[in-house]
Amino acid sequence: MIGPALILLAGGHSTRMGQPKHELPVGDKTLLEWQLARLRRFFGETIVVGAAAPADARSVADDRANSGPLAGIEAGLKALRTDDRAFVLACDMPRVSPTLAALLIRISTGHEAAVPRVGGIAQPTCAVYGRSARPKISAFLDSGSRRLTLALDRLDVLAKASVPLLHVCGSHDPWLDSQTRVLEKRYRELGGSITVIVEDGKGHFPTAPKDPQPVMDFIVSRQLVKATQLPARDYRFDGIISREVLENYLSR
Repeated sequence: MIGPALILLAGGHSTRMGQPKHELPVGDKTLLEWQLARLRRFFGETIVVGAAAPADARSVADDRANSGPLAGIEAGLKALRTDDRAFVLACDMPRVSPTLAALLIRISTGHEAAVPRVGGIAQPTCAVYGRSARPKISAFLDSGSRRLTLALDRLDVLAKASVPLLHVCGSHDPWLDSQTRVLEKRYRELGGSITVIVEDGKGHFPTAPKDPQPVMDFIVSRQLVKATQLPARDYRFDGIISREVLENYLSR
């Protein structure tokens, strides 16, 4: 056994498929039956949200109609009996392995969620959620919002992990006050460390500063070795250089 509970999300109309996704055939089984056959033996409890479940699993319905997978996660967490967290998986993600589930369960300790990313994009329907995340999810749904990625309190997770942030923007960026400063304030309130570099006279997506020393200071100050142990170099440059040239220069 690798985890306390498994929540399989099997709801949704699946209008493009012409039939519910969990009923799609996989050999002589439906997709839901196939997922259950390969995964449920690794978990102490199995909950199916939005579809009928076999005798050795429990079936629960969404409390909110037409509210997307977030409502399914809410219903699944609400149905937990004794477990404090669960591995949540959308039924139509057949390549997710028990190994990934075990890793997410392990690193979720002390956090309300552990959500993997593929190509920098969060995958909230293949993640571990703690029971304590349900009130936040419910409040988010009560506000009329449904988008799952927006419901993730990623900043809280990052701050708890002591991940330092570096943000570079221009003084003429139209989102400087409405986004950058809001992010900066919120992250610091959560106990995180954030450095904001504002390039004077630049707009949105400024190019790299001619003097990258502040960026280098940020990186060096957060290394395991002390800055005094690193060789002194002059990293200033004018104009544009290729990545190959820069890597060759930095490797000397």
